[in-house]
Amino acid sequence: MVDETEPQSLDAPITPPRRVVFFGDSRAAWWDVPVLPRLRCVAVGVPGGAAESLARQFRTIIQPLRPDTVVVQMGVNDLAGLTARSPDSAQRIAAAVDAIGVVVRQAHNLGASVILTTIFPRHADHTATLSCRRRLPR
Repeated sequence: MVDETEPQSLDAPITPPRRVVFFGDSRAAWWDVPVLPRLRCVAVGVPGGAAESLARQFRTIIQPLRPDTVVVQMGVNDLAGLTARSPDSAQRIAAAVDAIGVVVRQAHNLGASVILTTIFPRHADHTATLSCRRRLPR
């Protein structure tokens, strides 16, 4: 462990900061990114963005940032308004899952590690969300 309070040797290699990008919908856009030594964090989100749209935009938005790590928070807008009885719930959930998979693969193709966050319920009564989640394909 290096004591950062003492000056480093001039011959010691300088480790560049790791770039962490928080990507997704409004929850990613509004994320309070940490300010930590040796990390450069940026929040890039599209409020109201559906998962398929975000997946299509991922490479254009994220590649120039050259992330080491991508924290993904997306899918909540795809689940908005769903109930256990929505006729298209299975298709909407499957499309969101597929789009999240596309983002993960694209991030890996950029050489970044990926952290997926949980899609938190938007409302206090989230039984419909939980009911739909049980039907996700494995």
